Amino acid sequence: DRMYDIKEKEAEKGSFIIDENFARLGPYALESALSVVTFAFNDLGLSSVFGLIHVDNEKVVSMHEKMGFYKDGKRDLRGIPHWVLRVDKKGFDPSALLDLINYFADRERKMAARS
Repeated sequence: DRMYDIKEKEAEKGSFIIDENFARLGPYALESALSVVTFAFNDLGLSSVFGLIHVDNEKVVSMHEKMGFYKDGKRDLRGIPHWVLRVDKKGFDPSALLDLINYFADRERKMAARS
């Protein structure tokens, strides 16, 4: 994940998936999204973060909604419809994803202990 197009008190969040098979092994997308949004609010002092998510990407939309993002309209990106998902600093709640990250970490520890 990364922040770009930072303007005044708002920025756009974007993601790159380098290897989908690797990404499925752990909560890397969750950790990255939480880190970037937390940095935007706590270190950059932004009040709002938004991202464009393909309308058919229900898992990613759900992940963002668990952090407090809400659908703020649609936008076409190169002719492909995307949700504009936005979160304000007051609405940002990382707790649900932190529980999921901890679940993955516990699972990894248990698997390593069996080896």
